[in-house]
Amino acid sequence: LYLFMQENLAYIIYGDRDFSACYSWYPYAVQAWSEIIFSEGALDAPADFPGHEYDVFHGLYYDSENIEHHGLGMTPLIHYLARDDELYGLEGPTQTIQKIRETKNTTASLVQTVKGDVKDWLPDFFHAYLRGEIYGVNSSLFINNAFLNYRWSINNKNDTLKVFSQTYDDLSAKYFLVEINDEEIDENAELLINADGPPVAHDYGITVLVYAVQGNTLEFLGRADANQANPTIPGLKASAEGGVTQYLIAVVYSDHNDDYTGSADIDLTLSLNQEEEKEADFTSCFIWLQLDYDFYQCVTSTTTICTTYVRDNVYLSSAETQGATVENQFTGTITETYGSVTITDNITCTLGPDLSDIVALEWSQTEYNSLTNTTLETHVVASNIPLNPEYEDYYHYELTGESLCSSLTTFTIDKTWDMVTTGYGNVSSYSCDKDSYIWVIFGNEE
Repeated sequence: LYLFMQENLAYIIYGDRDFSACYSWYPYAVQAWSEIIFSEGALDAPADFPGHEYDVFHGLYYDSENIEHHGLGMTPLIHYLARDDELYGLEGPTQTIQKIRETKNTTASLVQTVKGDVKDWLPDFFHAYLRGEIYGVNSSLFINNAFLNYRWSINNKNDTLKVFSQTYDDLSAKYFLVEINDEEIDENAELLINADGPPVAHDYGITVLVYAVQGNTLEFLGRADANQANPTIPGLKASAEGGVTQYLIAVVYSDHNDDYTGSADIDLTLSLNQEEEKEADFTSCFIWLQLDYDFYQCVTSTTTICTTYVRDNVYLSSAETQGATVENQFTGTITETYGSVTITDNITCTLGPDLSDIVALEWSQTEYNSLTNTTLETHVVASNIPLNPEYEDYYHYELTGESLCSSLTTFTIDKTWDMVTTGYGNVSSYSCDKDSYIWVIFGNEE
């Protein structure tokens, strides 16, 4: 093929028939692509290809007066197909040329001679091309030169929605760049991606490719074809803190009408899904705690004798402590008297912005028995207690088993008395097993 000038190759394919310019790019593409075949490894791409890297995104059919330029731009596709013997192979151009001589329709002939469904191989091609796997075209070319009207910069909390409404010619593609510039973006923020077009396109011909920008390379995150779940990019804040602040999203339109000259209006909708901050209005709190601990106690009469007691699965609880919640921090206190015993509970609890966990909990309980002049002061400090979603009617936070001790930073029971004898005691150590738990339950005034 390389031995023929482009015009001669076009004449061989089309004969003396007057062919439409919009169908005639294939001879130029094949002639330029064949340079690599005959260069014996001296060329990575056709000599005149630089400057035509974006042409292939316009689609297989392209109504351009400069058919030679479009043909050069389409050579990456010919190269991709020809290197796969099962899909097209080196014999593919010959078969396509024969088909063109019958139909005089370049695009239809090419699609019909590829051994596969266009909705599969066309997105696969753009994936390989964007990733720099064809002609050595570096991904940075697309990252750094994304058209300004195809960019979305998320700069602050008001940037939550962007819709790119574009017209896609048959068998074409477009790519878009998303930049995360908001350092205060919610830690749970995720990017929702939806490409929607006319019913026929939605049922068949839309594919979304999603990438994270890693320097000058693209890390593939996923692909969604028509009628599949819309792709989502989670963990935007964590990724940004790790250095990933840009994402490239490509939309490939693989559908076509009978002569491949159609188009479709497709909306690419990008939305930022952030956990809304919830304002708690709790007015009461209960705490239940069960764990194992060793308790030492020293009694003084004429001498002081200390003894350690092993306490297994000891259960402690607060009263229904009344209080109020301001900016997701509950503060409450209650004092109750039972005969000679007076018990006071003080609870301070800070909840996460979406109320999905307790960030910090401090509970102190003082119990005084006037008959025995005995005081027990219990102090509990814990953190990272998750909400149990099984309880739909109220907010029930809990940790169970051995994991309790990883969140429990302070557990003391300071005991003193002064009557016939004097003494003191406290917790020397504590541990958690399968029966251990902490429950924190909040209530509201109706």
